[in-house]
Amino acid sequence: MPGSDYIPSGDDAFARWHDQFKTGATDIGATVGVAPADLTLLGTDNTAVHTGITDATASAATAKQATRDKDNAIRLAEQHARALARRIKAHPAYTPAIGEALGIEGPGAGSGGGGGGGGESAPPEGEKPALKGRPLNNGAAEIKFTKGGSEAVAIYCRRDGDADFVFLARDTHSPYVDNRALLVAGKPEKREYQGWFVRNDEEYGQASDIVVVICAP
Repeated sequence: MPGSDYIPSGDDAFARWHDQFKTGATDIGATVGVAPADLTLLGTDNTAVHTGITDATASAATAKQATRDKDNAIRLAEQHARALARRIKAHPAYTPAIGEALGIEGPGAGSGGGGGGGGESAPPEGEKPALKGRPLNNGAAEIKFTKGGSEAVAIYCRRDGDADFVFLARDTHSPYVDNRALLVAGKPEKREYQGWFVRNDEEYGQASDIVVVICAP
């Protein structure tokens, strides 16, 4: 006798098999003693199988969308928080103590000078990356940057309609490619780019000079 099971694995494969079994039992089942009660049970089971698969598929899609919504909410919250933190740190009244209270001071930023204690000293505040940009095909832009002694560079961009610079990415290797679609298909747009050095997951130094790229279709 064949060693393999006649019932296939996998939800969709099983549903198709059960459809065939139910149809066959309805058409020729009386020949082999299939009773009306058997057909009723088969119909009930078949409906439950298809309903279960449909519900599970819908739930999975909902879960994926919820994850995308969550990730987008976190991304936007980070963008807005970083923009506000930069403004706060640039204010004349800002102090490290205020930064500690707000949670916007990097690791080791509050530690004192020399000695063998924890954390490396803060990088010079005057440092800033140098950016160069050029348009690519299909509305994309290439941004080359210098890292200096930093671990990465945070890339920001401002387009028409943006109230402030919007965080795009932290990149460890130059160049960064902004391949977002044009705001209006077929219409060139002006994009302003700015970068910050990053170390220990914190931006430091000064913002780079703004680089303007005219992206075209």
